[in-house]
Amino acid sequence: MGALLHSVFMEWQHIPDHDLERYYLGMVKDETELATLEGHILGCGSCAERADKIQDYVDAMRVAALELIDPNEGRR
Repeated sequence: MGALLHSVFMEWQHIPDHDLERYYLGMVKDETELATLEGHILGCGSCAERADKIQDYVDAMRVAALELIDPNEGRR
C-alpha cells in the first residue's frame, strides 16, 4: 500500500481526487489498496459524495473518447 493511501486510512484524511480517479478507471490493482479505498468511501460521506462526482466525470470522459472514435457511439 502506498504511503499516501496508508496515511489516508490511518489518519482518516480524505482520499485525494487522483486516487478516486484511479479507482474508477480500474487502475487500482493491489487488493489491499482497493479494500482501503472502498472501506473509506463507505465510511466517509464527504469522500462518497466526491466519489460519485468523479465517477460521473470518468463516465463523461469515456463517452467523449468514444465519440472521438465514432461520433454516433456515445449516443446509443
